[in-house]
Amino acid sequence: MSATRELSPQEAGDRIHAAKQLLLVALGASLSELLAAAPVIGNVRAALPQTRLWFLTDRVGAPAVLDHPALEAVWIVPDSGWGASLERRLLARRINQHGFDAALSISAYPPNANAMSFLRGLKVGLLAGLDDVSENGTGRNETYDCVIPCPDEARNVVDHHLALLEGLGISIVDRMHHLEVTDRQRDRARALLAEAGLTEDRPVLGLLPGGAPRHPERQWPASSYAAVLQRAILELEYQVVLLGNTEDAPTLEAVQAFGKAAIPRLVDLPFEDVKAVLSELDFFITHDGDAVHMAAGVRVPSYVMFLSTPAWKWAPYGSHVAVWSEPDRVPTSAEVWGTVRPLLERTLAKRISAGL
Repeated sequence: MSATRELSPQEAGDRIHAAKQLLLVALGASLSELLAAAPVIGNVRAALPQTRLWFLTDRVGAPAVLDHPALEAVWIVPDSGWGASLERRLLARRINQHGFDAALSISAYPPNANAMSFLRGLKVGLLAGLDDVSENGTGRNETYDCVIPCPDEARNVVDHHLALLEGLGISIVDRMHHLEVTDRQRDRARALLAEAGLTEDRPVLGLLPGGAPRHPERQWPASSYAAVLQRAILELEYQVVLLGNTEDAPTLEAVQAFGKAAIPRLVDLPFEDVKAVLSELDFFITHDGDAVHMAAGVRVPSYVMFLSTPAWKWAPYGSHVAVWSEPDRVPTSAEVWGTVRPLLERTLAKRISAGL
């Protein structure tokens, strides 16, 4: 941190544009929040092509950025617990030795007290971020050198994150999510799909119907999911794979119970396997949750149902993402199929034209 407070956005923006080394920071953000903040990285890279970028985050958000090609390295702040204090001091020393010209706190939500304390101990040329009002609302933490006000108007979550760059005079050229998948991860995903009995000669539709244990209000009925996947199989000869984790088992069993043939499942995969499997699908259907942002990041054509949250706020940008956007009404399987079938046909036509 520098000793000077209250740099103007113009002054801070000028210094960031001149920076040779820039540290991007996202502490205390959930995985979905950081996935939605990923466009910040791409726009910084586009605006500052010669600047070297590093990323500082915690274990929760790290998977969203670990493989990002624009980043020199990703540093993970140790969790609390035995030995964490020493590890945090060593990491702070390592960061300080780099002599960063500036740092941007890219999360649209104020970091917690521990994260703010860690940031205050860093020696960077300047630290800018969106409104760092303390959690109890009594005043500002003395952390940022330049505070960009949060937008007053309601925005899509991506635009809310990008308000930081707009306030600093950094042009926005892309609002799309980005989640990098390496060649090694793609090979692993192909092997997982093959082990589940899926072949490369027919398109694959993935469904993630779970989420009921924590967010039952987001859940689309298992019978409706089953009706759509059965029509995809019978009418368009798609292969289908169910995704989820152990707590989704009752939902996955319910979807299976409405069908006749056994449906392959991939359950409890680590993050890097999930994103890679999503990247290998031809189409993906789910409801609001982390998987929405992961699928958008790997650019798999998707249909997402926002059943309790507003799509205008949470839906990713991109023509590859189609949404149900009436949170006050649950769609029937016929309504969803009426939208999804043309999208599946389009995907099938692309496979045929590509000789797949």
